[in-house]
Amino acid sequence: MEGIFLCIPELDSDLVVDVLIIGGGITSALTAYIFKEKEINTAIINSEPVFNNNAEIYDDIDTGLNKTLTNLNSYQKIDLFSLFLESLYKFTDIINHLDDNCDFVRKPNIYCDGNLDNLSKFTLPFSSNLLSYNSGTSVNLGKLEKQLYRYLSKNKVPVFENTTVYEINMSNCETQVVTTDKKQIKCKKLIMVNPSTSRLFFDKPDKLIIKSLHKVSGSLYQMQDRYLYTNGMSELKYYFIPVLNNKGVTYHFNDLSLNHDDTYPYIAVDEEYPNVYYNIEMDKEPFLFSLMGAMLLSEKYLGNDDKRLELLKNLR
Repeated sequence: MEGIFLCIPELDSDLVVDVLIIGGGITSALTAYIFKEKEINTAIINSEPVFNNNAEIYDDIDTGLNKTLTNLNSYQKIDLFSLFLESLYKFTDIINHLDDNCDFVRKPNIYCDGNLDNLSKFTLPFSSNLLSYNSGTSVNLGKLEKQLYRYLSKNKVPVFENTTVYEINMSNCETQVVTTDKKQIKCKKLIMVNPSTSRLFFDKPDKLIIKSLHKVSGSLYQMQDRYLYTNGMSELKYYFIPVLNNKGVTYHFNDLSLNHDDTYPYIAVDEEYPNVYYNIEMDKEPFLFSLMGAMLLSEKYLGNDDKRLELLKNLR
């Protein structure tokens, strides 16, 4: 791994590809990997250097799953968890095709805070006050990012940095991207992975707005597998079930909507511009949803619809 050096050029001529990914980092690299694997002609452009240079950051890559399970019904949870496992297996396969394993480790764990003998069912991965599941998967993100771009370079996937989008022109069957240097890129599909660039051109994803909750008296409890209270009186992490008549809690919503830390992914096909896909991981460290998005969007490109794509879109 030591000594890896990639010279990423700027775009200096017009380009024609099937799929253009706008953005850098691990999300772009994973998306390009999946599309390339399915023999889809793909390129990446980014207005800045594509590397985040997080040389020695380790992370549990599946920590974002539990937060998304909160507002789903049981069938949706099963669908999401099946996709979650598929992406973990796929990620293991990706690691096996890189030149370095990027300190990849997976040690699944089951945590129990109660007496299992009293449980009528033993189910995973649904979190409760008794059971929780963690795949125990961690990886060195800095190594992974560089190894992915090295793989793309070896497999002739064009990557251009310091290349800024100036204009995007849409038609029914083709999209034309014009850079600030007047270079033109023609593609069939456009994949946005950077939220600020996506909002600039398409106003997507919408800002995540959550109303603040004020506790008046009593205590807040976890009920019906829906979490409300986290670290502070006015910090609302998950939506609440307004059935508290016998819980000794008085509560009210205030009249103001507050911006909340937005860590929910946005994975979707644009309803107005079907040539535009979104694979936006809002949380900068856990990236498993980026891989899920790449897997489903690549199948969508090939004409294979999966209901779980709509599920991911609705997570926000």
